[in-house]
Amino acid sequence: MNREVKCTSKGKRRLKPLLTPREQTLYRNRFNYFKRIDRENALDRTLKWFEAWLSLQDMSLQKTIERRF
Repeated sequence: MNREVKCTSKGKRRLKPLLTPREQTLYRNRFNYFKRIDRENALDRTLKWFEAWLSLQDMSLQKTIERRF
């Protein structure tokens, strides 16, 4: 993700969030699911799942771009 500086309406500078709101919701929901199953390993399992999900998103985006050109 790109964390470029974004200026607010009052001229203050701040970083863009690392994840989109949709990604934040997916991550939180998956974490809660894994937490119910196994509280000790929930964070590790969520990170693995989310990394795999992101790579699938990248692959599908790449295929879409290839189809258009």
